[in-house]
Amino acid sequence: MGKDSSPTRNSSYKRKRSPSYEDKYNSRKYLKSRPSTSHSALEPVDFSFTNYKRDLNKIILYSNDSNTVVNNLDDFWVFIKKYEATLKKAGKPILETEIKANELNDVGVPIQFSKLHYINFITTIKYVDIVSDDYERRKLDKQLFEVFLNIVSIYIDFKNKEKFEKLKKLRQAQKDLPVAGYRNEIVSAVQNERVVIVAGDTGCGKSTQVPQYLNEAGFQNIACTQPRRIACVSLSKRVAYEMLSQFETKVGYQIRFEKSRTADTNICFITEGLLLRQMSSENLPNYDVIILDEIHERHLMGDFLLGVLKCLIHSRTDIKLVLMSATINIKLFEDYFSAESAIVIQIPGRLYPIELHYKPIFIEEKPTRDDRLDPQPYVQIMQLIDSKYPSDERGDLLIFMSGVQEITAICDAAQQYAEKTKNWIVLPLHSGLSLADQDKVFDYPPEGVRKCIVSTNIAETSVTIDGIRFVVDSGKAKEMSYDSTTKMQRLKEFWISKASADQRKGRAGRTGDIEFRMTNDAARIRALISGSSASSGRDLVMLKVVLCRALYPQIAVADEFNYCKSNAEQLYHTWSKPFVFLHPTSFFGKQPKVLQLTEADIQTDIPAGYKSKLPLSNRHQILCYLSLLETTKPYIVNSMRMPAAQTLLLLAHSIDTNMGFTRYCHFVINLQRTQNCRYVRYFIITSHNADVRT
Repeated sequence: MGKDSSPTRNSSYKRKRSPSYEDKYNSRKYLKSRPSTSHSALEPVDFSFTNYKRDLNKIILYSNDSNTVVNNLDDFWVFIKKYEATLKKAGKPILETEIKANELNDVGVPIQFSKLHYINFITTIKYVDIVSDDYERRKLDKQLFEVFLNIVSIYIDFKNKEKFEKLKKLRQAQKDLPVAGYRNEIVSAVQNERVVIVAGDTGCGKSTQVPQYLNEAGFQNIACTQPRRIACVSLSKRVAYEMLSQFETKVGYQIRFEKSRTADTNICFITEGLLLRQMSSENLPNYDVIILDEIHERHLMGDFLLGVLKCLIHSRTDIKLVLMSATINIKLFEDYFSAESAIVIQIPGRLYPIELHYKPIFIEEKPTRDDRLDPQPYVQIMQLIDSKYPSDERGDLLIFMSGVQEITAICDAAQQYAEKTKNWIVLPLHSGLSLADQDKVFDYPPEGVRKCIVSTNIAETSVTIDGIRFVVDSGKAKEMSYDSTTKMQRLKEFWISKASADQRKGRAGRTGDIEFRMTNDAARIRALISGSSASSGRDLVMLKVVLCRALYPQIAVADEFNYCKSNAEQLYHTWSKPFVFLHPTSFFGKQPKVLQLTEADIQTDIPAGYKSKLPLSNRHQILCYLSLLETTKPYIVNSMRMPAAQTLLLLAHSIDTNMGFTRYCHFVINLQRTQNCRYVRYFIITSHNADVRT
């Protein structure tokens, strides 16, 4: 037979030899010859566990991160440093702590109890197992190992006591909330009535406590709506923390593209849009209580939800509806649910008095091309806080700005100041941030350091940031508005309403007492924010006009002399036929007064040259109808009323101006069918006494 040509016989191939006993002996000999790094060679005053951080971390983590009993390694090593400093200050050595061997019984169970038994890996990890195959860890002798485990047990005991202390403070804080005194009244009202209105001022605790009260009273399926996603997430985490169910599914949230809700969830925080979408296919059989929070904001989704739920409580007799808001118009919602006999519960809110300071923003006489916001007035407030209030007094700063661009400008300037003083942590808060970045504002800062949170109006309602003592209100917010130049919706900056200003002020009333308003004087800010308009009203007007254009395409305008005629003689004019009547069996035929102006709606200040009999007002209405019915008289049928100005401006073929768009904006709207134009004089007042004629 020939020679074997296998690789093992090839002279160029060398087989890797397994380590023999002699190799292990030589390696041990080499390790013994290395300089000793044992703690016995170190002076007690120089010893520190931080010198063995890498090796000790391997012991804590053992095989993987899931086996560790220390949740935060950074926090653990900070504790080690403080622990060692305390021992050195007391003149005690770190390594003289002797751990006496615990005697075992016949089955191997320790006779005497030790705190080390709390540590999960003490039963599976032994010192021999750790160092048997790891030469790098042999410098950790048994005494050092046992002392280290004892420190780990002290750390775990310290963290447990810290958690129980937090829980004790939490329970006391819950008892001190104003809403706690109304717990039985709220639960009794929900159990006995269909609709309950909770009017609680800012800081009373209604958003977090009312769902818990109802759940403890036996309601197992509770939906709590919020206008913003960050409010759903933060409130669900807060309520889960207070109910000690952070790692359970008892409390969850559901927002667009994300949810933590399961079949076992009892309290679900959900956005209004998602709840409205669920109602489109079913009557919400998964809920027995629906809580509508922050209903004072009056936007489109919230108002639609109110209308649909009003119908739902008649089809489902077992469902309960709870309305909650801080700055609520109680009379408005009480009248809306008068048929359901809504119960109103008013709760006082503010825990601390609030002191207002008006800080002027000086404008340069020579304007520059740079239109960016000047952040210096806001940085000066940070300097004022540092000079007046010592750093050991807790109290964070919340700044309300209108948009992301303004937030970025403030954060950049504030960050430069924070790097110099080392007293501030600057955090932005807006809807463009990820949930992880948004959650940073809820973390507690280190001792002697304050948070400066620069936020849009998402921190105005629902979201409670603990520790806020100072609030800076720019008095502005950005909202979607129609731009006539670009002919599309875009974000525009507006002065906020008085309700929003009170909400922002209430952010400080929970834990502190100072608010700064960035304006010249109190009179000006009151004048600017005195009006509060519902955003849903603006949205609904446009939505109704668009729907009317498709469903009720024709327009009827009231006769100029209807004010002196009886209800049966009210005349209207249309494109196809003038002098038509309201059908006597129609809603408006039976109740024509809803189309007429009240004394409060009529403008008493008549401009010079005005000769029409039609009163001036911004409350005029017109009828949009589907068809005409001619019998003995021509009648309007299938009609609905619409605000006059918006409808006429949207449906007009042409809009002409007599002298251009001046301050008084004199519009002339031509509704043409042929060359013969039919004019019916119609006046409406805008913010600058606009005269609209058709």
